[in-house]
Amino acid sequence: MRAAAVALASTPSLVWADAQLEGCPPWCPAPHTDIRVSPRAKGRWWPGFAMRSLSLRGSVERTRIGTDDRTAASIGVEEHALAYMSLGHISARYTDFLALGGGGAGVDGGLGLDAAVGYRPLFGQRHGPFGRLGVRAHWLYRGHFHSSLLELPQAQVGYSYIGRRLHLEAGARGGPVLTGRYGVDGGAATRLGGSLEVGAYVGAGFRPLRLDVEASRVRLGGADGPVDSLDALLCGTLARPTVCFHGTGLRGDLGGSSGRGQATAVYVGVTIGIGPVEWR
Repeated sequence: MRAAAVALASTPSLVWADAQLEGCPPWCPAPHTDIRVSPRAKGRWWPGFAMRSLSLRGSVERTRIGTDDRTAASIGVEEHALAYMSLGHISARYTDFLALGGGGAGVDGGLGLDAAVGYRPLFGQRHGPFGRLGVRAHWLYRGHFHSSLLELPQAQVGYSYIGRRLHLEAGARGGPVLTGRYGVDGGAATRLGGSLEVGAYVGAGFRPLRLDVEASRVRLGGADGPVDSLDALLCGTLARPTVCFHGTGLRGDLGGSSGRGQATAVYVGVTIGIGPVEWR
């Protein structure tokens, strides 16, 4: 009887620990719980909007110099990112793209970056004025026209409101163009280096739709007129896939080198892709 009591006392008892309080012992099943990082966690950019997608693209373009009118269609792949972010007094805006495709006018593609970071006084938790410094650069070769630009530094000033469902930002920008070109098939390219770029943009997001519009003018010296551009991006992020409509228009005087007068180029594209979208 005493031996049985000793044996019972020496047998280890099984104690099921509370996994949330003491951790999970080797014999208990791991809890099936998704771990999510709060958008307000320390060091995390908040509030803000961020999107990145890898897409299939279909597009059409049209160029004109005088009476010379050309049209071409293209298909390809495209990566695009867009972000408006805040972290305390820090405010940032970022966009990039990488595209490659081809069509009736041959191979086309390009890459670009527009990034700026700066200071935002805390007028409110989600809104206030801002001032930023950054860089803007792109190299773009379409079937019948091409454009390139390096602007450093780029300055931005404006006002923004960033919410989980509504985002509004309007800003003016400008800076010296270190180098660049604009050209259309049938005419000589216009050099943009040594000039000044001025422009403005508006970003508006009402979950799940967002629209970004940018206008730019590169002021050239001498007899050459300015080169103007207008760019618009409309995206729907209701569910996967992400669908975007992209339109670009450029107009510039090539008369100084080609004698053909003003050249215009219009591009319209549709992309369907996948990638993360965050409304913070």
